[in-house]
Amino acid sequence: MIHCPNCYQPNKDDQKMCTECGYFLEEESAAAAELTGRGEKTAEGKDDQTASASSREKWEPYAEKGKLVAKGYWSYAADKLKSPLTNGVAVAPSQWINGWITLGLFVLFFSLSNVIQLRSLKMGILSIGTQVPVFKTFMVSFFHISVLVLLTTGMLWVAVKYLMKLSKGFTEVLSRYSALTVVPVGLTIVFFLMSLIGLRSLALFLLIFILLGWIAAVLVTIYSFNKESEGTGADPLYSLFAVFFVLCFYLWVAGDSLTKSFLSLVVKF
Repeated sequence: MIHCPNCYQPNKDDQKMCTECGYFLEEESAAAAELTGRGEKTAEGKDDQTASASSREKWEPYAEKGKLVAKGYWSYAADKLKSPLTNGVAVAPSQWINGWITLGLFVLFFSLSNVIQLRSLKMGILSIGTQVPVFKTFMVSFFHISVLVLLTTGMLWVAVKYLMKLSKGFTEVLSRYSALTVVPVGLTIVFFLMSLIGLRSLALFLLIFILLGWIAAVLVTIYSFNKESEGTGADPLYSLFAVFFVLCFYLWVAGDSLTKSFLSLVVKF
């Protein structure tokens, strides 16, 4: 209803003139429509703000938790870099989340480095590496390196629990092994940065120390658990043989297909 501003008589919304005094109501109708539109827009704006605030409140706990995990990991990594052997062996089983982060960083940066190294390949004066597809090469590397890391961790747990006959959980073995790999993971990040800025030959030299660091981590993990055994299980040397046998067997089985995959990515005639 529209009220006439002249006589205050109520009129219908579509009424153009006041039925009581004849006053033109078109201007009043337009003003009322404008006010209604403003009200609707204001209500819509408030709804959008409410939805946005609700979304922020929903994700805020996860963001805070992520910040705490990141802050805790930097403290964890600094502690292990300060004294890799002592602090690595003494790590608490509750640090298994940081252990997964460490192994994940290795897989990620090693895969990225592998892409950079392959794309820099040359055959004589020909830069054949430029033909390497980035995403596909990264995924092939990521898959095989992930399998090797998971296989190594799993075999260490099998060796400790079933060969050395120690009642140790998977997270305890994971925590200790991953803590001992913090140094080679740090070297892997340096390896990636050196490959990125073009120091590829020096980066390949650094790769030797990365591989030695991973082998050392496996050795120390087995022998550190051996100190806790009562001599009822297998000798740690045989446990090491079992771990490396399975890893070498996987490399032997997957090596042919892996080599063909990389050759097909690099050379396309």
